[in-house]
Amino acid sequence: MTYEIYNLYGMYGEPWPRGDLAKGAMGHPAKFSRALIRQIYKICFEEGWVKKGDRVLDIFAGVGLGAMDAMINGLRWRGIELESKYQKLGEANITLWRRKYANLPLFNPDAIIYQGDSQNLLKTVSSGDINISSPPYAQTALHFDANSLGTDKVTGEHIKQPFPLIEGARNYSKDKNNLGNMPDDKFWSAAHTIIDQLFIALKPGAHAIFVCKSYVRGGKTIEFPTQWRMLCEAAGFATERIYYAWTAENRGTQIDLQGNHHTKIVDHKSMFRRLQEKKGSPKIEYEEVLVFIKQQ
Repeated sequence: MTYEIYNLYGMYGEPWPRGDLAKGAMGHPAKFSRALIRQIYKICFEEGWVKKGDRVLDIFAGVGLGAMDAMINGLRWRGIELESKYQKLGEANITLWRRKYANLPLFNPDAIIYQGDSQNLLKTVSSGDINISSPPYAQTALHFDANSLGTDKVTGEHIKQPFPLIEGARNYSKDKNNLGNMPDDKFWSAAHTIIDQLFIALKPGAHAIFVCKSYVRGGKTIEFPTQWRMLCEAAGFATERIYYAWTAENRGTQIDLQGNHHTKIVDHKSMFRRLQEKKGSPKIEYEEVLVFIKQQ
């Protein structure tokens, strides 16, 4: 199967703006990068994958960060989140955006985040025009988040849950039914159930977009995006595009006091990831934005 490959740069240097998130939302361990989720919606409109009034699904909604750009751009949004605490934070975010952005010309307040299990997707949401999600998975700490340790740079909140000593392993939740806590066999069985239902829910010709990232287990790189792509293709989706969203950013050439030219590269990775790579851990250089289509 052939598909197009694109590169995205400069997706990780921009924090979520102060005042755009409800208190506590930054504590979620697997947030969309602010610039990346905005770029995904921009691509969707440019390519004609969505239009004003369409319904966006997010089957792994977290704290609902994918809803903000949907609402600003005149889309309806429906998210499902298993964890009650994150679902409530998602509701708080949506309420905040309804108040803050109501006067924007395209703004659509129609956004709902449901508390529920995406394995029962069709009982909650029966149809959609596109899905934009990021799946939770074991080792979810490696899903890029430059502000996930210590004091949050945007809100000033202290993130109380530190990274443990085991590489890449931070629990998304304590719920055994959460995908991120399941052993591999149960994870892929549950994920298969979810993606099969998503395929049914989406209209013919609709796209399903997932932001994924490889992770490290036992000193070896696990190519999670490839595994997720194979799962989606097994459910009937066709891979249309893959975007590599690189964590490194080229800041151009700078001249030192001796007149020497240097190219400045800023790598927007978490403190934990940088420390592990210094110790010899395999490098994780990008997230992958997987774009699938439900062919007509």
